[in-house]
Amino acid sequence: GLGDALRLVADPREGAQAAAVRYLAAQFPRQYAAQYCAKDVDVPFLLATDEKYYTPTTCFLKDTPFFPTVVPAMVELLWEAKLLEPLELQEHPGLELLLPTLYEHPPSSVEAPALFKYLAERSEEFKTKHWRGMTGQKFLPLANGGWACPAEVFLHSDEVYARYGDLLDYARYDDPEVREFLSRAGTPRQPELPQLVTNVLANYRRYYEADQFCVEDYCGVLGEIAAGYKQMPAALQAKMKKTPFLPAYRIATTPAAPDAPGAEAAASSSSDPDGVLAKVVEWELVCARDCYLIDNTVLQRLLHAPSAPDDLVLRQLYSAMEVPWLSQCVERQWEVRGQPSPSSRSAEVQAVLRRRHPLLTRTLKGERRGNLRPGVALGDIVVLEVPAIMQVIQFEGRTYRPDEGLGTCKLEARAGVAPTLLLSGACETDYFDIAAALCEYLLEAHDERDTIEMQFLLATPLSCLQRKGLPVDVLLESDRPQKPKPKPATATAAAPLRPAHSRHTRSNPINPTEPWPQPRQEQALEICGADVRPTQRRQVQISGVTPNFQAGERRLQQDLRRAVKEVRNSSSASVNQAEQLRETVSCESEAIPASRLQKVPRLFAGLQLYLEYGTDLSPEGESAAGAFSVLLQRLAGVFGLGPELLNMYRDIDGNRIAFNRGGCLFFNLRYYEQCHGGKDERMALSFWYTTLCHELAHNTEPGHNALHENIMEGLIAKYLPKLMPLLSAEALCPGGADGAIDVDAL
Repeated sequence: GLGDALRLVADPREGAQAAAVRYLAAQFPRQYAAQYCAKDVDVPFLLATDEKYYTPTTCFLKDTPFFPTVVPAMVELLWEAKLLEPLELQEHPGLELLLPTLYEHPPSSVEAPALFKYLAERSEEFKTKHWRGMTGQKFLPLANGGWACPAEVFLHSDEVYARYGDLLDYARYDDPEVREFLSRAGTPRQPELPQLVTNVLANYRRYYEADQFCVEDYCGVLGEIAAGYKQMPAALQAKMKKTPFLPAYRIATTPAAPDAPGAEAAASSSSDPDGVLAKVVEWELVCARDCYLIDNTVLQRLLHAPSAPDDLVLRQLYSAMEVPWLSQCVERQWEVRGQPSPSSRSAEVQAVLRRRHPLLTRTLKGERRGNLRPGVALGDIVVLEVPAIMQVIQFEGRTYRPDEGLGTCKLEARAGVAPTLLLSGACETDYFDIAAALCEYLLEAHDERDTIEMQFLLATPLSCLQRKGLPVDVLLESDRPQKPKPKPATATAAAPLRPAHSRHTRSNPINPTEPWPQPRQEQALEICGADVRPTQRRQVQISGVTPNFQAGERRLQQDLRRAVKEVRNSSSASVNQAEQLRETVSCESEAIPASRLQKVPRLFAGLQLYLEYGTDLSPEGESAAGAFSVLLQRLAGVFGLGPELLNMYRDIDGNRIAFNRGGCLFFNLRYYEQCHGGKDERMALSFWYTTLCHELAHNTEPGHNALHENIMEGLIAKYLPKLMPLLSAEALCPGGADGAIDVDAL
């Protein structure tokens, strides 16, 4: 029968196999063809390269992953007998056999490249059902062991790895055909937001423990997540809140270790009087419930609390994940030391409260506060002074008594006794703390805005409030007992009547429900008592789009020339200046533009360069970056800074020239290209020296105000002697007589 004939083919004796093949070839057409079916054959008669015998469906003519290959001698013997086709021998296994075998026996990382190259060569045979079926199967080997589905890993590239590092699992294959095959199988090149979150939650620990971990890069990834957090599924949001993947930092200066929960502990920073250690931070990864948003830096250092990063975008993410504010988790108590007694200072504060209590029941718009406690009056408060008031803090079940925790005031209110405001003799009068205590006493619910408003009304001189247009005299008069009205006077030539609309006429007592009247501009100027007139000032643009800085540079140069040109000769015989108070209430808001920058792998004269995502550096840009980096490197030496502490960046059309991000300084290469490249190097050095002083001043004062100006001017004056040698002709020509700088040598 057929089975016996096939067994003869598998006879290993010399010459027997060839004779059996010739016999099978002669008898096959008329005796065996009708009953032969390859998939039904159970007699292993094909000799493979592993020296074993297989059936036609388990052994193939060409090299194939997972399956044995028929030895060439037998292939040649069957080909000469013209039995390859009648015996239904195949060169490769079909996809219905190959793919299930792949899923059942996924390859190792060593076997994978050759296997995927083989599959890529057969990709034309794949149909939609095959591609879809591969997406959910775990057959891609991971670097740390195990296998993943195509949708769970990402095609490796330098750009993606620089951005996400080990937060993602990668398919690291350089062959273009293999990459295209894996892409069609469902392997993405970059993660979508849900994929990114899933990978971060799975791999955050590996990323954090890597040698190249950079907290700024990690915060940048979390910034991408923050943008779409509210649109994520509720289940994913819940998982994020429970997973310790959030970066938090602790100030390195720590208080003395507290005792067991509930015990008292001393906390002192006397070991670090200069605050040097406070500049060092320690990073860790925590759950949302284990860190805090910082609204009080004194408590942050004292309690060594794990703190959310100082970044507006991440603060919004942490807040959405229900991370609490630190001050809301702290319970403060005040212990009075010594006996209360009247003093000149307490009498002064009490006089202020009694004089101004009608103002304190109003908002700055003149409306009566709607959250006043019923039956509470400021006029009844007694103000006394005590030797000291000590702060006691309860936090996470522990008690802290900081050495520097002196309180400035405490308001005690008990039933049947007049409320008492106690001032600490160890501290100066602090109207902000007094306003906070009064808000707690007067208002049923309040926030920082109420405290700030009340402090403003308490501490600002009444004359200043009037000059700002607030009808102080009307409110204070409305609270006094009304005197009998005199009879109307008769108009005479000696005493003409003023018109009813005169601004010098005192109004009727203000209605508590009406807002304060707003003075006209002329009225406000006259009340100030200064000979000034409204002037038009050009608005300074602090954000927006600036494709080219050259127009703004021209306007700046015009302003500088005008500033020098407007100096005048004084012809006065004497100069008399009356004492005056110049007040400014500043309510500024600065729009900080969004930016997404990516670090370039190479250094320029020791400086890092960041490019806006999606942009590349042209050859001209590389040349400019080389020259700009040399300039910044020299300026860094003026201040004794290493070049690695300064950074360059190049945006597309942003308006900023430089910025300070938590002490990291960034300078706009595009501005240098457009305004200084190839021009007067002395002018460029002077400009960027001043800009560097400006950004250094932000390390002390983040805002743009008089303090920032004072610090910046001090830096300019202090380091100017060290800048002067750089402006000499010899220093400007380090490359030779022609002044060329060998950028490549750097």
